[in-house]
Amino acid sequence: CQSNLLPPEGCECDDVYERSAHGPMAGYVKSNQVYFGRGAIQLSWNYNYIRASVALTGAPQTFCQRPDLVATTGEHAWGAGLFYWMENVKNDKTCHQSVLLNDEFGETLDNINGGLECPADDHGWHGKAVILRINR
Repeated sequence: CQSNLLPPEGCECDDVYERSAHGPMAGYVKSNQVYFGRGAIQLSWNYNYIRASVALTGAPQTFCQRPDLVATTGEHAWGAGLFYWMENVKNDKTCHQSVLLNDEFGETLDNINGGLECPADDHGWHGKAVILRINR
């Protein structure tokens, strides 16, 4: 848990990484209790789950207590994707604004995955990662 990340009222961070300290289940994490990428646009991190939960259900606890809803129900999977596309702001723009105003789909990758994919120059991992994805 990174309690220093905003918003401070983010989803509860408990000891899901310490469910079993020993034995065959050591290190096991129940997937329905963590905030990995789910949905039409891979919603990740507890602070994004809480924002999407409030927008789609009116309550922060919905996705915080059951993050698997973003993967198991169509309305939440697509709703979370649309929410992120229309509401997540990076560099003063949403994904939607990047495409609509700038005719620039590449900016959406920066908004969605940030430093994992951008900048996609020819000299580093990012450029190679883009080529690997395109050539699958």
